[in-house]
Amino acid sequence: MSKDINKQSTSDETRVFAYVALLIAVLSIGIFPIFLLLNPDRVDRLTTSVSLHAVTISLWFVLFGVQPWLSVRRKTSIHRVLGQASALIVIITVITGLYVSISIAREFKHADAVFIINSFEMVGFVPLYVLAIRSAKHGAFEAHKRYMLFATLFLTAPPVDRLSRVMELDPIWGLYGFFGFLLLTPVLVDFLVRKKLHSTTVGCLIFSSVVLAGLYACLNLPDLRAVFGTLHGRNF
Repeated sequence: MSKDINKQSTSDETRVFAYVALLIAVLSIGIFPIFLLLNPDRVDRLTTSVSLHAVTISLWFVLFGVQPWLSVRRKTSIHRVLGQASALIVIITVITGLYVSISIAREFKHADAVFIINSFEMVGFVPLYVLAIRSAKHGAFEAHKRYMLFATLFLTAPPVDRLSRVMELDPIWGLYGFFGFLLLTPVLVDFLVRKKLHSTTVGCLIFSSVVLAGLYACLNLPDLRAVFGTLHGRNF
């Protein structure tokens, strides 16, 4: 009897994660064409590297949106194969993302903020992705879902920024919106499915807060910001 209850609870939790993942995927992918329609001058900046990055990160969001539903429908073999294939998407996304950020920072004045934000995105994303894969291999699927949620939320800075610009808000609200989206979404999910925080969520919140504090410091302290200017070959 208790096993059936636990199984049902896990299934319900996975379904909630599936809806949240789908919402994040739709928001992250859908805001890009809307942003381009409202800012047609940005189309000229779709170089090969930018386009490749856009394609790979879109594939990531698609994968993130699809994977929980495969779990809900018990398509575990397909879920596992796609999970293994995600490593290639991650590698290309990280490389192209940093390359594009450096290129933009070198080309546009004050665009070093893009490089700083994207660098910290990767600092948050990569370790959490690795922990997600590791936890899945050890059968810790509750932890796996939460690591993957936090990892993906670290990639939502650009979509949230585009959303703030579409809404004609001050760009700083894009940054604050990203902070709130990253930290509050997993908390809301946990309280929705468990009425309390999962231990993995607590650990990820601490890690994410440290990363975001470092990001905020580098954006606002001239000496730290200058370090990033040195990294991509330009003094700001």
